[in-house]
Amino acid sequence: MSSSSLPNFAKLNASNYPSWCGEMQAWLRAQGVWRIVSGQSKAPRQSSPPKDTEEAALDAWNNKSDKAAGYTSI
Repeated sequence: MSSSSLPNFAKLNASNYPSWCGEMQAWLRAQGVWRIVSGQSKAPRQSSPPKDTEEAALDAWNNKSDKAAGYTSI
């Protein structure tokens, strides 16, 4: 499975949470966004005014956060 493919497990329903949860976590890890979903990764702080490197780090984190939100909706 390529990293950009859709997950190939059943969508969440009323009876499959235990298996879905494990498979979704593994898939989100493979996509590199699990730490954002789990709350382990927080948005980088910025100084005032923000430095270019801080802005780049925040942009990268926001992109991963957006991907995580999208992945959990499909």
